[in-house]
Amino acid sequence: MENQPTILARYRWPLTIVALALILVGSYVFTVRGCTRVFSSETLTQSFISGIPEIHSTGIGNLELATADAVETFNRADKKYTGWGWIYLGESVAQIRVPVTYRYHLRLGDTWKLEEAGSNCMVYAPRIRPSLPPAIHTNKMETQSSSGWARFDKHEQLAALERSMTPTLNEQAADSRHINLARAECRETVANFVVKFLLREGRWRSDRLNSIKVIFEDEPPATVNTISPSAELTPP
Repeated sequence: MENQPTILARYRWPLTIVALALILVGSYVFTVRGCTRVFSSETLTQSFISGIPEIHSTGIGNLELATADAVETFNRADKKYTGWGWIYLGESVAQIRVPVTYRYHLRLGDTWKLEEAGSNCMVYAPRIRPSLPPAIHTNKMETQSSSGWARFDKHEQLAALERSMTPTLNEQAADSRHINLARAECRETVANFVVKFLLREGRWRSDRLNSIKVIFEDEPPATVNTISPSAELTPP
């Protein structure tokens, strides 16, 4: 009586093919997950930095962020005496009110860091810098000047006040009060800039990264817990 083939021998090749298929599928899933993890944790920032010239070109290495408009008032007063301080010659007063546009940017070559936090892309961007000098709208400038009873220099006082405007505005542009006026718009500009990168990488989608928070270098780390996303993917 001939030996009947065992079940294992009979289905040897089909079982081999199924086993190979399972191995290939498992390797693919492992590789894809591994690549995603490595890309997210180690190369997201580097990929972004490498792509900056392809995404946005300013020609000078800056990303213009926002503007803030304000009406600034400048005052100058000068009292004069003669006769060893016994005779009062009066006071010359000058005042200027003028609209000013403050502009802000960041340097693309400064330090960036991008991190994934679930579906959020956390963007740690360079600090906001003022673009100097601010734009002074002299066509809307209002001036006033007056001289004391023995003074005839109100025009000179006004001219001196005008010369002091640009240095004063340069200092004001860099103070926190003026920067904070434009900070929200700065966040939005950076977020939109990063969206271009994520779109190019195929990562700006509902099942991957779909919101962006921007934290600037001059802000405390806790800011990430208090600010709202500056860009969010709208569901279709």
